[in-house]
Amino acid sequence: MIIDLSAEIYNNMYHYPDDIDVQVSAENYEYFNITNISMCVHTATHIDTPLHCINNKPSAENIDLNYFIGNAYCIDIMPDKENTINFDDNFDFKIIKDCNILLVNTYWHKNINTENYYKNFPYLSESFAYKLIDLKIKTIGIDTPSVDSIANNNLIHNILFSHDICIIENLVNLEKVSKKKFFFSAAPLKIKGSEGSPVRAYAIIN
Repeated sequence: MIIDLSAEIYNNMYHYPDDIDVQVSAENYEYFNITNISMCVHTATHIDTPLHCINNKPSAENIDLNYFIGNAYCIDIMPDKENTINFDDNFDFKIIKDCNILLVNTYWHKNINTENYYKNFPYLSESFAYKLIDLKIKTIGIDTPSVDSIANNNLIHNILFSHDICIIENLVNLEKVSKKKFFFSAAPLKIKGSEGSPVRAYAIIN
């Protein structure tokens, strides 16, 4: 079974604060149709490479695709009162020992396509980020606009990127893969020199 974990892209959609507006237009000709798109590469479901915050790191066209394709596990985590995401004290880390990709379902994706989605969203705690390093996770995916809060100046991004951990943001439908292992794919477009890319993320569950 293939499960789509990607958000739609459409004209004038809500986007991260200060990103350019999303423009999607259709041109209709006699024998064919063409769609034109203008948007930030961090729009909708997308990947962040370490180049997003650290110079001289691989860009989207030459980063190892193993970061975004492989065995994954999805965990449910409800944020604490500070809106941060932490592992539960009783979480069994043996469950994810064969997975290089970890997805976090906070159910925040239920707010996508609304203005509230980009306000007061859950984000990763520092301890969570450092635990990902200990676990040798290659890529962390989340159903919020960012692994960081808007106010903390990319602290979590920099912790992860300094250990070559990649990020996937704005995932949706994660409740359909919650507490499961599965094959995951979210390969970036081959955009030369880009620090990120929109993706069509999906899971395959046997």
